[in-house]
Amino acid sequence: MANDLQQLALIEKTLHLNYLRDFRVEQCQLFLQHKCTQHRPFSCFYWHFQNQRRRRPFRRLDGTFSYDPDFYCNNYDEQSGICPNGDDCPLLHRNANDTEKRYHLRYYKTGLCTHESDAKGHCLKSGPHCSYAHGATDLRQPILDSREMQNNDLALERLARLCISLENERALNDDPKWSGKIICRKS
Repeated sequence: MANDLQQLALIEKTLHLNYLRDFRVEQCQLFLQHKCTQHRPFSCFYWHFQNQRRRRPFRRLDGTFSYDPDFYCNNYDEQSGICPNGDDCPLLHRNANDTEKRYHLRYYKTGLCTHESDAKGHCLKSGPHCSYAHGATDLRQPILDSREMQNNDLALERLARLCISLENERALNDDPKWSGKIICRKS
């Protein structure tokens, strides 16, 4: 994993690397002390509740990802943030704001955001933590796993799935019924 991070550091911008490596991976120490000023609205770089926690993705020695960024785990509990397979689960966890997918090596900043930026360059909808690029200089190339690089057909299929996924997410983001702060779920 250390070698993977070193290789990643050579090709990634410092800000991108910081998000890919650390965004919502550690718990907020200020929150534990009831002192986090970014709790409402939740805009903290760190996680406050277990279901906001994101596993750091990495490529194994064989070139495959630590978890698949396209297929969700059916055993992950979105309310509690617990998976019976723990951090070793090979599938994606649908955590709060879907950060495991959005901040994965394959997807983070690989598509342009549809929302404008403020004077500081932050997204008007998602703030400084937007997982989409704001301008051509903010775009990055997706990192593929070894199986995708060896099999061009699989790579093209995944790329097509990525485009469809990004378009669906943009449509949901623009739909007023999905843009509210609170989403009620049936238990």
